[in-house]
Parts: sequence; C-alpha cells; structure tokens
Amino acid sequence: MKWKEKSVDRDTVEILAESLGLEPSWVEILVKRDVATQEEAERFLYPKLSYLNDPFELQNVDKIVRRLLRAIDNREKLLILGDYDVDGLTSTTLMILLLRRFGLDPDIIVPRRLDEGYGLSQEVIERSLKEKEKPNLFIVLDCGTNSLEEVQWLASQNIDVIIIDHHRSKESLPENCLLLNPHTHDNDPHYAKQFCTVGLVFKVMHALVKMLRETEHPEAFSIKMRNYLDLVAMGTVADLVPLRDENRILARFGLEQIPESDLPGVQALCRVSGVEGNSVTPADVSFKLAPRINASGRLADALLPLKMLISSSYKEAFAIAGELNKMNKERQLIERDMAREAEQTVLKDQANAAAIIVYNPEWHPGVVGIVAGRLMRDFNRTAIVLGGEGELAKGSGRSIEGVNLVEVMGQCKELLESWGGHPMAAGISLLAKNVDAFREKFNAIVQEKIQQGLPLPELEITQWIEPHNINRNFMHFLDLLQPFGMENPEPIFGIRNVRIKHSPDFFGENNAHVRFLLSTCDTNAVSVVGWNMSDRPPPAYTAIDIAFKLVWNRWNNREEIQVQLIDWL
Repeated sequence: MKWKEKSVDRDTVEILAESLGLEPSWVEILVKRDVATQEEAERFLYPKLSYLNDPFELQNVDKIVRRLLRAIDNREKLLILGDYDVDGLTSTTLMILLLRRFGLDPDIIVPRRLDEGYGLSQEVIERSLKEKEKPNLFIVLDCGTNSLEEVQWLASQNIDVIIIDHHRSKESLPENCLLLNPHTHDNDPHYAKQFCTVGLVFKVMHALVKMLRETEHPEAFSIKMRNYLDLVAMGTVADLVPLRDENRILARFGLEQIPESDLPGVQALCRVSGVEGNSVTPADVSFKLAPRINASGRLADALLPLKMLISSSYKEAFAIAGELNKMNKERQLIERDMAREAEQTVLKDQANAAAIIVYNPEWHPGVVGIVAGRLMRDFNRTAIVLGGEGELAKGSGRSIEGVNLVEVMGQCKELLESWGGHPMAAGISLLAKNVDAFREKFNAIVQEKIQQGLPLPELEITQWIEPHNINRNFMHFLDLLQPFGMENPEPIFGIRNVRIKHSPDFFGENNAHVRFLLSTCDTNAVSVVGWNMSDRPPPAYTAIDIAFKLVWNRWNNREEIQVQLIDWL
C-alpha cells in the first residue's frame, strides 16, 4: 500500500493557530480537514445545536409540514412505511414517537426483505392495505424516490403520499406526491445532501414542532428535540453518510444522548450489546448496536427492532433486544460460511476479473451485502454477491473508489429487473439465467475504467510526529475532532525510524494480534497493538516507519493511551 501525506498551507496554519491559541501542529490537522478560518474551527471543535440551520430551508419541508398539520387537525389515518435498515427504522421510530405526541396513531409497515424486497413495492402496498385500515396519508421513509408506478397507484386510490428519502433517482421523479430528497433538487443547500433519511425526518419534525409552537399548541412546548438525537445518531452513523456540517452536530450530540436515552428500546439495546458507560463512539454504533438492529431484517422481519425502539416498556424492549442478540449471532455464523464459500469461488474462478460477481442460489439474501463488503475490502475490487429467490438472483454490491455502482448497473439495465442505491453500495435483482451475461458486461465496463486509471489504494498519513508528541494533552485535542466517520476520518499518524527493542508478543484467539511498547514523553511507554497482524509482524531491532491511530484504552476505570498499528514499512 502506498503512503502519502496531504500538503498544507503553512501560513494558514500559523495564522489559525495564533487566533485559536493552539499548537500549530494540532491546527495542521484541522487545516487538512479543510477547516481554514477561526469561525470554521470553532464550529468544528465546539459544535452547538444552535448552529443547526432553519429546517424550512429544505425544499418541500413547508408543504410536508402543512400536510402533517392538516392530518393532526383532522385526526386523519396515517400509514408509515420505513425501510428495514437502521436508517429506515430510526426514521420511522422518530416520526411515530413525535406524531403520537400530537394525537396521531400511525399504522406501521416494514417491507419484508426476503419476499417483498427493498422499498415501496406493489407487494408491500397490497399487504399494508390488506392488514391495515386504508389511510388518508401514506408516508414513505428511506425509499420511494424510484417508485413511480407505486406512487401513481396510491394517488389513484385517493391516498396522499409523502416521501422522505436520500437515495439517488435513476430517471424521472414520482409525481402526485410531496417529495423531500435533497439529491433531486439542485437548489437545496449543500449540507442537506449529506443527510441520511433520519436526518431529514429530524428536520421535518423540528419544523413541525416550530410551526405548532407558533399556533400555541400546548404539547409542542414540552418537546425537546435534542432528546431524540440518539435515534438520529444511530441512523446517521450506521448509514455511512458524511459526518460534516449538520451531520457532525447531530451525531456528536446524539452519541452523547445514547447513554442518557429516555427510550427503553435504546436502553435495552445498549445493555445486550455491551455498550456501557458515559461514552458511546461511532464504532459502538457500527459494530454493536447497528448489527443487532439489522439482524432481524436480514433473517426474518424488521418489525421486531421497530417494536423495540417504539416500546414504552423496558421489560418488553429488553426481551426483544435479547431476541435480536440471538439473531445477530445466527447472522454471524451464516456470514462466516457464506464469506468462506465466496472467497473460494473468487480465488478459483475470478482471480483476475476486473470486478467480483458471485452467485449461489442457496445463499441467504439478507447477508449478501455484508459479504460483498468483505470481498471488496479483501480483494480491493468492486464486489456483487447474489443469492437466490425463485427465478431471480438478488443481492448487493459494494464498490471501490472510481467505480460508481449505480452508474455501471444502469449501463447493464437491459439485463436487470431492478437496481438502485448509492455509488458505493447498491441493491440489485435480475433473472438467474442472466447472471453470466451480466457478469461479462459489468466486468467489461469496469475493465475499461481500470484501463483509464482507477485510484490505487493509498494510506493517507495525517501527520508525521515524534514519540514525545504522544501525550494526554494531544489526546484531549483529538477528542474534539470526534465523532469520526465518513469525510471526517480518524487521523492516521506516522513515526519514522522506529526501532522495536524486543520481538512483538502475539496474543488473542489463534495469536492473531501483535503488541509491543513504544517510548513516549509523559509515560515510560505506550502500548502498540496490531490487530490481525500476526501474519505481518513488525521486525525487532530494525529501523522501520509505522502508521497508526491513537485511541484511549479504557478498562477497570483506567484510561491509557494506546497506539493501534495500521501498517509499517
């Protein structure tokens, strides 16, 4: 892997360091994140909820709020359909909890991934109208942008439709509905295009509360929107949207809200996930909370985690959280077996292919996205994993920089039944008999992109430092850069000419990890850990360069600095 360091304007660093009263070496990290002025730095380091923009700036928010006001005034029947992932489920929870505060009791429907697929389909509409009372207003969350025929059909039944979504449109937009999707409106502000759906729902509900306060609605004055930011943070972090601008504010305050959550479902989920204490990180959401929320939708029905999140009973929520925990363990076993089979297929049949497209009709369609992500990381290639459903092959893709999945799939649309999502992650469905032809055409398109030149995998070093720079004051400054995520990555530091005085120790299951000590300024030594690096341990007694992250290692009420090794040369 090639290492590189981003250049920086030294004059900007010196001027900003002087205005902030901070070490120039610290400020350099900010400037490399395109934070160049005192105002930008203060907003970045010390965010406030008051920095959030007026929700009515977003296209159609005013119209959506007025339609919701009419529903509240007339006690209309509502039905909310939310997607089965964390973003969709937290969006649905947020809207339901707040609409209930204003006297509405919406019905809920969640698509069944295994037999109805993604989004607002005719199948899920028919089930909702069969199981529920016909609504006056049908609200679609985290899907619907590309459901033109379905929206038209609902309109023909005299059902009003609101869509709040952040997925890209493939062609034209649905008519006869109120659509909030910043990716479909050129005049929406830049920060709005970073939101996932739960962020957009938060803006809509904030706008609704503001408008109801203007009409002197008594319940509106008792609502504190910050108390719902735990849901917003979980959806925002799990959906891998940029943690900049407003998303950064929502995620930071939302992560702080999770340990103090008023929701029994969030409390129960944290307990079974082992997320304890006053500090919750994006990693806790991504690797502990989100997988358990997603597990039910992957293997069965996503209505279960939704019931947990909206429950007012801790006993009920904890029982459901326990079930989700069991499902997540089952999902892990399925994923492990599928990943092993998929990797063997790639090594045998697609070792030199431009992209990976593997299909097995026996593979579980609820786990294909996770396996696709794993293949993409392991082989550094765009990967699509397909399972079977009748005559269809259904699955998910994950892509590398330079290959827009939705765009390439669109060039193969004559072979597909449906597709959609984001440039780096998308869902797909096609007839099983077309898999080979699709693989051939998709690979040809990607091969052409490779020949034109794709970015090579690189490791960007945020800053080269010396061992004595690693101290508690520096760590407290790095804490101000949190939360880390998309477009606000965890800093990666480098130290040149390190000599390890003793051979690294091996530890963990199958001795998969390595560790050694690094001398610093304000402690005798700092522990260096290399996770899953037993196959490439750094050598002792030899001068090497190391690349690493700096984290707090908290255990037994103690807090120590830990160096997490990423690579060495």
